[in-house]
Amino acid sequence: MYTLFFGSCLLYASRNILPVCSSYIAKELNWTRQDEGLVMGIFFWGYMLTQFAGGYFSDVFGGEMVLPLTAAIWGLITTLFVIIPLIVSQKDVIFHFFLLTRFLLGIFQGFFYPGLASLMAKRVHMSERQFTYSFITSGSHAG
Repeated sequence: MYTLFFGSCLLYASRNILPVCSSYIAKELNWTRQDEGLVMGIFFWGYMLTQFAGGYFSDVFGGEMVLPLTAAIWGLITTLFVIIPLIVSQKDVIFHFFLLTRFLLGIFQGFFYPGLASLMAKRVHMSERQFTYSFITSGSHAG
């Protein structure tokens, strides 16, 4: 339960780290407001695409397998936000990299809550689900 709480914290931290500093990044890379909005918004297109898939794969393969796998992938993607701009110097390449990684971040984070619901349905007794789900998802506010 505590691991999932921490996962919820990290989920929101990795999702919200770029919007916090996007104005500085946009200024440094000469992005327009439209470019910045596209980089921020493309996350939700990826996130939307995997809501049903997240539940399906978690039901078929188990949330205990799907959640750590997808969390490792979005953790790696979040790390790339820092590494790639240090390696690549072309601003247009960095812009397209940010588009791709934000989209992929949305795709892999889209598995979390459906996977969590599937995992809880299989592993947590019905009388304990309310508290457990509330506790785990409250991690998003700490993240």
